[in-house]
Amino acid sequence: MIKDQETIRKTREAILDLVRTLGETVPQDEAERCIERFEKQVKFSDPEFRRLYPRAHIAEFPMLDLRLRDLRNSGCTAGNIPGAYFSLCNLERQAFACSALDGASFSMSILKNTRFDAAILNGADFMFADCEGADFSGAKLKFTCFRYANLRGAKFHTCTLYQCDFRGADLTGATFDGAQAVSCRVAGAVGQDFGIQPPWLDSVTEDFVG
Repeated sequence: MIKDQETIRKTREAILDLVRTLGETVPQDEAERCIERFEKQVKFSDPEFRRLYPRAHIAEFPMLDLRLRDLRNSGCTAGNIPGAYFSLCNLERQAFACSALDGASFSMSILKNTRFDAAILNGADFMFADCEGADFSGAKLKFTCFRYANLRGAKFHTCTLYQCDFRGADLTGATFDGAQAVSCRVAGAVGQDFGIQPPWLDSVTEDFVG
């Protein structure tokens, strides 16, 4: 696990630069070189990063591969596509409200002010995603990964978060009105006072905090 907040911040910045570069419709070979440079920069040999590039699964189900796209002006609404890969996409201000996205990957994507309210996101992956201002109110969040994500100002109102992973995430200004988090991992997360255990964070065991 990355414990240095400066390293996490620099990695987030590198991801944003990469997504913006890929969103400029660069040729495929140049896109691959950009990704290779990025992988070396953030040391993707680390086992915890390997699942960000699930190439074998994508090769088996190519219709689910929606990576490397700038979808800001697409009017994108997901509907029912569990297991889809939106990694390295720019989905700023898009609406996925009430969508079924179990197991979908939004890792390393730009999701600023994107709506996920009432969406089904069990097992979804937001690792290193920029979710600043995103709305997850009323969403179903079981085993959802927000590891190292930027969640500044995100809304989790009336959510039940079960065994979600917030390790290393930035939760500054995030709001959890009426939410309840059960057995969530929060080690290394910043922006909330976990020393006094916020009222929304329930039944956290030492195993999940550490």
